[in-house]
Amino acid sequence: MAKKSKLICAPDIVTGSALVEWHRIVGLFQFSNEALVALVAAYCISWARWAESEKRLGQDGCEILIRDDKGTLKSVVPSPWIGIGAKAFDRMLKCAKELGIGPGHRAVAGKPADSTSRSEEQVSAEWFQ
Repeated sequence: MAKKSKLICAPDIVTGSALVEWHRIVGLFQFSNEALVALVAAYCISWARWAESEKRLGQDGCEILIRDDKGTLKSVVPSPWIGIGAKAFDRMLKCAKELGIGPGHRAVAGKPADSTSRSEEQVSAEWFQ
């Protein structure tokens, strides 16, 4: 099958910080089918959702204080961003595994493994810069 351009456009649903992530990683792939486009899009959207949840948790904390009209503390509940972030991170890791990206992976979807040996630290530095 003929190679498609590495500069393939992101689907319309990939916006904001997900689009920034798309542009960061899209050059790693030789898009041979629409399923790969969808998988990269899912990875980028999950990455953006996870990043947003971490940002919100950093700003607002991990707990929500529930108070009555007089200001008396009634209960403390976990922030919904904890679950949102955990779910997004799980999806992101699943997509990364399917794509063959991330620390420890020697090949990327659509490309053969690099013949040069790289350490785990070098691979991690590429992905988690």
